[in-house]
Amino acid sequence: MVLLIDIGNTYTKISNINRDFFIQISTSSYQTVEEIINTNHDFFQSTENAIISSVVKGKADIFRKYLIKKYNIDPIIVSHDLIYNTIYPKKEENELGADLIAIMEALTPKFDSYIGVSLGTATVFVVVRNHKFIGCAIAPGVFTSLNGLVNSASLIENTKLRGEYTLLGMNTESSLRSGIWNGFTYLVDGYIENIKKECNMMDAPSYFVGGFSETIIKNLKSKNVIYDKDLVFKGLESIYNLNK
Repeated sequence: MVLLIDIGNTYTKISNINRDFFIQISTSSYQTVEEIINTNHDFFQSTENAIISSVVKGKADIFRKYLIKKYNIDPIIVSHDLIYNTIYPKKEENELGADLIAIMEALTPKFDSYIGVSLGTATVFVVVRNHKFIGCAIAPGVFTSLNGLVNSASLIENTKLRGEYTLLGMNTESSLRSGIWNGFTYLVDGYIENIKKECNMMDAPSYFVGGFSETIIKNLKSKNVIYDKDLVFKGLESIYNLNK
């Protein structure tokens, strides 16, 4: 069994190529890597190899060292030194995060050109045309924006984003919900529209991943929009198969 580990800013997600096992924990959890693995020992002990993507400094190395120590497995770490399907900038100019590389490696084998959108801690657009990465845009994520506003405005309290929302609200909570969800919907719609026009990619699909995707894409005007919660895992599997 091949283990897939995706260490994000907010959550760490662990699965396998068969997707018959999944755990998700807070990346800032007080659980140590040893505790995480020992709690799920029955799953980890059948692991033959692993691949790790991480956007948190030092976390991949902690997992790697423990997997070597306990199971004699030296996992693949997503970095700029591996073999990929996508054409990226030169190594010294490549600052793409491992999660974004995984998204593109899930899609490039299937499509010549596409837009990848990640809606998590950050809102990220990656654009590939003719199998070549041509650019990226990064904006704050939904909760990142909400928390920044709450922390900066003394009279605005945190609010639950779940629930119905309209174009305009009648109180602070409903107005925040309206502003956040509609604002991010317009942001995503506008970016996709302009990317397609400026990059001559009008027929390109837009693939979404991240916890806020399902809420936002149902109100998008953009066409050919697909949500795939396993996009990063699929990318890790693709990278593993190229580099095992």
